[in-house]
Amino acid sequence: MRELAAGDRKKRWGTYALAFFLPLAVIAAIFWMLHIYPFGEKTLVVWDANPQYVDFLVYLKKMLSGEVSLSYTFSKTLGGDLAGFTGYYLLSPFNLLVLFFEESRMPYAFQLIYVLKMMACGAACQYYWNSQNKPCRWSSVLFSTTYALSAYVFAYGYNIMWLDAVILLPFLARGIERLVETGRIRLYVLSLMGGLFTCYYMGYALCVFSVLYFLAQWCAYGKRNKKRVVAFVGASLLSAGLLGCVLIPMALSIQGGKAEFSLQGIWTGENYSLKALFRQWATGSFSTSDIPNPGLPPLFCGMLILWLVWLFFLSRRVDRKSKLVYGSLTFIILVSTWSRSLNLVWHAFSEPFGCAYRYSFLFSFLCVIMARRAWEAEWETEGTDRDWRPAAALIGAAACIVLAYFVSGIKGRYAAADLVLLLGFFGIAIWKQKKKLYGGALALTGVLMLADLGQNGKATWNLLIDDAKFDVQRYETHVETLGGLTERVMDLCGGSYRMELDYSVRRSYNDAMTFAYAGISHYSSAEKSFLDSLEEELGISTWREAESPDEFADSLLGLRYIVSVSEQIKSYECIGQEGEFRIFENPTALPLAFGTWEGEQWDDVLQTRDPWNWPQHVEPSDIVRERDDVVTFTIAMDESGEILTSIPWDAGWRISVDGENVPSEERWLDTFLRFAVGEGEHEIRLEYRMPGMSMGWAVTVLTAAAGILWFARKRKCAIIRGRQDER
Repeated sequence: MRELAAGDRKKRWGTYALAFFLPLAVIAAIFWMLHIYPFGEKTLVVWDANPQYVDFLVYLKKMLSGEVSLSYTFSKTLGGDLAGFTGYYLLSPFNLLVLFFEESRMPYAFQLIYVLKMMACGAACQYYWNSQNKPCRWSSVLFSTTYALSAYVFAYGYNIMWLDAVILLPFLARGIERLVETGRIRLYVLSLMGGLFTCYYMGYALCVFSVLYFLAQWCAYGKRNKKRVVAFVGASLLSAGLLGCVLIPMALSIQGGKAEFSLQGIWTGENYSLKALFRQWATGSFSTSDIPNPGLPPLFCGMLILWLVWLFFLSRRVDRKSKLVYGSLTFIILVSTWSRSLNLVWHAFSEPFGCAYRYSFLFSFLCVIMARRAWEAEWETEGTDRDWRPAAALIGAAACIVLAYFVSGIKGRYAAADLVLLLGFFGIAIWKQKKKLYGGALALTGVLMLADLGQNGKATWNLLIDDAKFDVQRYETHVETLGGLTERVMDLCGGSYRMELDYSVRRSYNDAMTFAYAGISHYSSAEKSFLDSLEEELGISTWREAESPDEFADSLLGLRYIVSVSEQIKSYECIGQEGEFRIFENPTALPLAFGTWEGEQWDDVLQTRDPWNWPQHVEPSDIVRERDDVVTFTIAMDESGEILTSIPWDAGWRISVDGENVPSEERWLDTFLRFAVGEGEHEIRLEYRMPGMSMGWAVTVLTAAAGILWFARKRKCAIIRGRQDER
């Protein structure tokens, strides 16, 4: 028995290894064919990865090394908190790999993280099969690999912060099944916590799925045990409560931002025509037009899965409860992609900007489960001779491809290849019914499946890379050349002013994060909407090309220095040059903070727009920014007045004047911090404390204590029952 157990463990580890490395084999082949690094100069830095994620990984490295603050930054537009930003983009444990890469090599770190997450998807799905009370079979690796190489991972995977949810989904599903079966909640709690921690946005989608999946499993297999419902609700609250120190600051941070709750568009129509849906079953279904809204959802999982899903519903060896559970769940998700109202629900009632079906990996996972169940029922269990149903399923799958060609316009070569693959899989399945041919047939099925998935992945990545046209050499040169220059210009700014790279120099709208300087440009999903009106009035934009702001806007926002390759920038004087780069100085720029006793005149500066004749004010001395979350300065006021700043208002700022706390409820220009001061010389300290952190830790501690008491009571009851049984 021990030898059998040891052999089974060895086989299980073998399936994990195959599920982890088979996706890598396909990925490496695609890299070689498309000349992607290390086989060429191309990379997977496409779409938002170019102007956002690579720069954010650079900034994460600075955060981890202690160069910048963990709570606040002046490199995000005019300044902003980092709770929501970090919670959406940076909390994946895979991102720790940035510590091993130089900043100029960050595109390769991004690509490595992307590939490792794809491989981890395969291993995670393999855990789902291996954790069930069934014999471990090599065939399960086929379905794990399919999950890792599904269309979602290829088409949306460059948004690497979403892939942690794809990895955690099999653990979450298995945790819910285990809760329904035995009442044990540990796996469910840990996997849901992981989803909420790594990206709160995708964690929300996992929460919605958890409710649906639990209800389906409980109704079908839970024998309507009400204790399981209580356990599910308690475990869900426990997962969220233990992360209170993370989720509460994030929730407060995203208020008033791009991801804010909104019911706008909740009752409006469909996202796409239903006939276009046939396209998504076929190879080569992806189009770059699917990235902007609304596009089409990435649903392709390969011809093997398409055929087996049909067989799942036709087979008399699959129980009706399973058909009802997985059929209803896939139908809900599929209808959700079509309905704008339901689609908005999955996105936390916040209209997505591009990649409009971010939860569609749930559909892929359910299809893989159904395909695996059909495979087990038809070819891995003993029973009577096979009937006509596999052939009927083949006809249904082939009909989908024919419709994709005639109705949805899929390319003929892809449609023909898909039909050949369907016939191939069907023929191999018939052939392998003989036991002695099982291994060879399984290997041949795997080869065809990998070729199918690889071809779709190659077509998808080829379109994305050609559309992106990311130049990795230009990126390296940009970072290496401007790193030292921006550092020297920041020294000129001190803590008093901001700087920028103009359009002739800037690589992306997040260069300020790459070089950690105080700027005015930024592009992310973690921006405050109250800045929009002021930015529009000043003629600037945080994320799209717009007319350069005028001298008044530059001066109001404290933009003292501009780096450009142009010979002239407005009326500014060139004060230095390094190679082709010139440094221009704006002499009328206001400091980050200044004192005045003419508040009414300053409230009207947007109408006068004259930087050469600012209302009366006094500039402070020795403004110091300590890693951005602490700003200190000294100012001498001739009479009582107030301090005006170009720091965006935030509830997290704690203001002290000569050691005494001062409230700051009003906003200058409806945007910036302002507070009152008296006559004389004052020591001012602005310190940023992340809102909700104290409350969050209190929730975490209380939840942990309640959880410990709950488990202790449960353990004590089990011991008492055991002693009673002994008696």
